[in-house]
Amino acid sequence: MVDGDTIKARALGGRRRRYAVRLIGIDTPEPHRPGTPIECGGKQASASMLRLSFTAPKDTDGDGLFDEKGGKGRRVKLVTDPTQETRDRYHRLLAYPHVGGCSQLNRTQVARGWAKVYVYRHKRFRQYRSFRRAQRSAKLAGRGVWGMCGGHFHTPAR
Repeated sequence: MVDGDTIKARALGGRRRRYAVRLIGIDTPEPHRPGTPIECGGKQASASMLRLSFTAPKDTDGDGLFDEKGGKGRRVKLVTDPTQETRDRYHRLLAYPHVGGCSQLNRTQVARGWAKVYVYRHKRFRQYRSFRRAQRSAKLAGRGVWGMCGGHFHTPAR
């Protein structure tokens, strides 16, 4: 796991052994970026992704948020989108990771309020409308960054 909108996945029989995967259609606050402060909701977005990605994530600093992988990584199915590039400028695979055959990590992060819908270069992705519905619901309910930071996803944490 890297942060709230990027994961690392180990392949079972693919060309590569490991993939850095950037989740299509979402943007989350940054928990770490050299030379910039942690963004409001960044740690929580990362903790949410750890909870979705591992069976027993750990809170190593006692702040009540998961900050390290633990247990086993959950099995994911990576689905690309023909409307989008296969890789981004950092050579990460662009995909929709599905956990347990149904739950999609991208949409779940949006529904929890830890991600907002992100369209790269005005090229809408296939699941845009369902992501927008999830975002509208999170915003109305004040979940995640919508309640914690007034919906400002890239402001410094207080």
